[in-house]
Order: sequence, then C-alpha cells, then structure tokens
Amino acid sequence: RDQNLFGPRFLFYGNILDSYNKFIPTYRFMIMDTACPFPYVAGTDPAPDCCRQAASALRSVLASSGWERVASVHNPLILSRPDFVAAIDLSWRWLDPDGQPLA
Repeated sequence: RDQNLFGPRFLFYGNILDSYNKFIPTYRFMIMDTACPFPYVAGTDPAPDCCRQAASALRSVLASSGWERVASVHNPLILSRPDFVAAIDLSWRWLDPDGQPLA
C-alpha cells in the first residue's frame, strides 16, 4: 500500500460518507451551489440555473444513441447502458429542482 495516498483517500471517502446522497463526494455538490462560497474562492461563479442546465445536458447525453457501454476512469468495470443510466440518475437527480428522473 502506498502510504502517501492515505490523506487524499481519507478526504475523498470522508466526503462521500457526508454527502447529500452518500454516493458522490460533497465537493461535487458544493461547486454547483450558488449559496456556497467554495466556487467563488475557486474563481468561478456558478450560473443561477447551472443545476437545471446540467440536468438538461445529462438528459441529452443519456438519450443519445450509438452507445451501449461506458468505460470510466473512476471505475475499473465497463458499465452497461442501463447500469450507467441508473448510476447517473442516482448521482445527479438532485440537479433538477423538480426532482424529475434524468432518464
């Protein structure tokens, strides 16, 4: 085991356990939250409707044709289309203020 990775791993998984949906890290939510100072400190201003725009973009990608499997740098598995769509919906459904499924 590489002891130098303990800190980053602890921070990453700690952020997952404390996150909105217990599936993705808290900082992913914070960067798109207009009430959170984190994006402004990082030098970005999230658009007031950035969550709705992101939900729309994800729906467009998930509805597109021509793909049946997905490879990810975050997961050693190659996900089938249904598994990937379910994971994206679980992770990012909160983007839609109306709570509509992404797919």
